[in-house]
Amino acid sequence: MDDRRRALSATLALLTCLVSSVALGQSSKPQEPEADWLGRVDAALQRWQVDEAERLLQEHTEASDERMDVRRARLDLQRARYDQVIDRLGKRLSSSSSVSGELRVLLGAALDARGRRDEARVILDALADQYEDGSLGGPEAKLWLALSLVANDYPADANDIFREAVDEPGASARARVAWARLFRARYNHRDAAQLLEEALKALPGDPEALVELATVDVESDRDYAQATDRLKAVIAKAPKCVPAHNLLARIDLENERPEVAISRLTGTSLKVAPQDQQALALLATGHALLDDRPAFLKVERRVLALNPRAAAFYTTVSEHLSRMHRYAEAAALDERALALDERHWKAYTNLGIGRGRLGDDEGAKRHLERAHEGDPYEVRTYNLLEHFYDKVSKEFEWLDAGPMRVRVHRRERLVLERVVPPLLREAYAHLSATYGHQVTPPLNIEIFPDREMFSVRSTGLPRLGAHGICFGHVITARSPSAGNFNWAEVLWHELSHVFHIQLSKSRVPRWFTEGLAIFEATDGRPGWMREMDETLYVYRDLGRLRGIADFNLAFTQARSMEDVLVAYYHAYLVALFIKEEYGREVMPKMLRAWGERRTTAQVFTEVLKVEDLQTFDEAFDGWLFQRFQERRPGMTLAPRLAARELETRQAALERSPKSLEALGAVAEAHLGRGQAEEALALIHRGLERQPSQQHLLLLRAVARLHLGELVGARQDLEGLLAGGMDGLEVRRLLGKIAVRQGQTDAAMEHLKRAIRYDPQQVPLYRSLIALLDRAGEAQEAHDWRRRLLTVDQGDPSLVMKLLGEAESRGARAEDVWRWAERGLHVAPFKAELHMRAAKELHRLGDRRKAGLLLDVVLASDPEHPGAKELESQVRPK
Repeated sequence: MDDRRRALSATLALLTCLVSSVALGQSSKPQEPEADWLGRVDAALQRWQVDEAERLLQEHTEASDERMDVRRARLDLQRARYDQVIDRLGKRLSSSSSVSGELRVLLGAALDARGRRDEARVILDALADQYEDGSLGGPEAKLWLALSLVANDYPADANDIFREAVDEPGASARARVAWARLFRARYNHRDAAQLLEEALKALPGDPEALVELATVDVESDRDYAQATDRLKAVIAKAPKCVPAHNLLARIDLENERPEVAISRLTGTSLKVAPQDQQALALLATGHALLDDRPAFLKVERRVLALNPRAAAFYTTVSEHLSRMHRYAEAAALDERALALDERHWKAYTNLGIGRGRLGDDEGAKRHLERAHEGDPYEVRTYNLLEHFYDKVSKEFEWLDAGPMRVRVHRRERLVLERVVPPLLREAYAHLSATYGHQVTPPLNIEIFPDREMFSVRSTGLPRLGAHGICFGHVITARSPSAGNFNWAEVLWHELSHVFHIQLSKSRVPRWFTEGLAIFEATDGRPGWMREMDETLYVYRDLGRLRGIADFNLAFTQARSMEDVLVAYYHAYLVALFIKEEYGREVMPKMLRAWGERRTTAQVFTEVLKVEDLQTFDEAFDGWLFQRFQERRPGMTLAPRLAARELETRQAALERSPKSLEALGAVAEAHLGRGQAEEALALIHRGLERQPSQQHLLLLRAVARLHLGELVGARQDLEGLLAGGMDGLEVRRLLGKIAVRQGQTDAAMEHLKRAIRYDPQQVPLYRSLIALLDRAGEAQEAHDWRRRLLTVDQGDPSLVMKLLGEAESRGARAEDVWRWAERGLHVAPFKAELHMRAAKELHRLGDRRKAGLLLDVVLASDPEHPGAKELESQVRPK
């Protein structure tokens, strides 16, 4: 075993959570007379029923053996009564040379909480000595040894001992929970989740395991909805579970709801455990995010009086400030952490990541190397050093796009330098004129051909799903070499965030900057406009749109990609509404108001002059309703959304069994889960009572179509048309049926009518164009392709098809250039596409733009056949 003796790391949360559970390795059938009573104490502690545990322990105040003292210490740790633990267990340790590993771990946790780390280290190191001399064995003893190694900062040794403990016969499931926490602390979320799922099979509903699994949800995928569900289940049975409330408060902070977090912490966690250091750090974070410095300092003094070496207090606050792009404030806190504990490696990692996001690569690398020296198992540190900083200077180069710099891979430079700087300069000019602001340097845009490198550079971890991220002074983005997304729109969007962040001094809410960035991109380039009114209409109809006060939750509590896309589009429409109702000039005023430490409510009331946020919500909803009335797609269904609410809808139907609306709601939920037979049975029940009920007829058509009953489905839909119920859903379904029945003319007519109801439905265009192509209607197919290009942002094959038809369909030079530019914005490395566009522009007499495209072709493929010949015609010597 590694015999290093390093300072105890800030692992109080790990130890406190573990020691709150039943004694590990305890026999399932204890023989002591008081076994039943002790079992009730253990169960109360495990379930965080602290009042019950207190009552039971007070019944036996005369008992003073080690088992009793350990249980009292576990309760005291749950309530953060550290001095009582030290007093009780310290006396027992001083009076006996033979105490349990559990006692040592509990005492070490309490000493660490009071800043007495050196004492804790000595007490915990005794377990390692026992292991080395062969006097320690068995799964329970090894578990306590593993925990002592984690606390004393030996993660590799702890991992080995955890493995031994779990592999031994009779090992407690709680060993898996503790081992999972070690993995999670080192960002190995996959193995952590697997261990926790295994533990929960043996310990169903266990608060400790569920809180830890919820933490994995938050840290791995930012799945706040799933984490919140788990935590609410814990609190329903254990309302005083401090770790669960702390994690909910952390989620509130990450959701930009500091007031809610403060209320939760003061009303729950700190009432149960007034000295809980995690709760106090989160409380201070809430005050820092609200710019309430006096309140922050008050909590800080409270923490330092409790633990003069509380470095983790500062790194906790720092990480939340960094999430809000407040890097300078965060760095100052990390420096304070290191002043208290120069071996607090997380502070070095935070400083490295923060400096990197400010564009200071040299400073970032220096801090990260120091972090890696002290903790070589921190995954983010390793990834950034190994997969970014050790490669970037060798493989990447800078392009000038004044006042910006663009970092690109050397092999992609020739293409990207021809397309990226011009677009960025255009976007910067538009945004600086709009906001009356010049960005404070540096402003670096970094473009990565490797998805993993982009992800690591952005977060320190792989598998990031985004196309681009803005950090205020640095924008990271995926390379357009994949050819499947509009990179130009992504960069314009992210560059908009730079202005929003700087004008608001990093205090603009996420939802507002996202909606405003979409608005800015489509305002600068109207051809990038995309709409999803049909889906938003359904969300509004179901009451799923949030108001301004809690808009961020639309992003953070999303349960599907559709939820996320709706949140973005909803936020964009709010920005559009503000522009139309209050004028374009209010947007920079709103950002500056946030920068002056105004709350969102104050920004809206003072800048927009609305009475309150509810008044704004009502005005926006009225505007939205009018927009939908003008574009109403007719009766629509949302079975995927309904499927999430099946149980709720069934309960509503049980309360109102005669309600056709409730019955239809349940049927739609069944359809969303693919249960067409169950849906059909309910629908028939309703139609027996009211044969002409339109919603039920539409549902029956969908159910029949699922079951392959085309004739019946068609009869239902035609019956709706005969009754005056037309719309997108009816026509879409009729078009699908007509295609399957081989009725091409009818299918095309239905699809055209459907598109009239919603001109943004890309799949309908594609279906119609395919039918027209098969029918030999070349001109009409071409016309529909041109229309599709206005709503489909990422299909280079569509551009290629239009270019191929340009001459035969009489396209003008401006048409060809518009198509060519779309090709550049999606697939700049697709030489054949740009070659085709260059030929067409040359044919139409626009040599200058043809030459621009040829430059891209030759940069991508210097040996492209025909490119040199065409260049000699475009640029004759």
